[in-house]
Amino acid sequence: MCAAGGEVAHAERVGVFNEIFVAHWGAVRHHVECVLDDDDEVSDLVSEVFSLAWVKLDVLRPLGLIWLLRTADNKLKDRDRTLRAARQISL
Repeated sequence: MCAAGGEVAHAERVGVFNEIFVAHWGAVRHHVECVLDDDDEVSDLVSEVFSLAWVKLDVLRPLGLIWLLRTADNKLKDRDRTLRAARQISL
């Protein structure tokens, strides 16, 4: 009986995540596209945002667009810091 409960919980988690993804993927992607020109970089960063959303997901309190956009901004800042540090090393 415990295994069945785990499967139901997992299915519910997947369902909630899919709802978040469908509702907000386009807005998050657009937000990142306004900063980055490279389509592969945009896709990677958006994937990171939604991967973190999966890890942080609480089905009783689903993540909203604001959380996703803030996470995207944080990922963009991390990327910028990494690029600046690499430039400093190469000088």
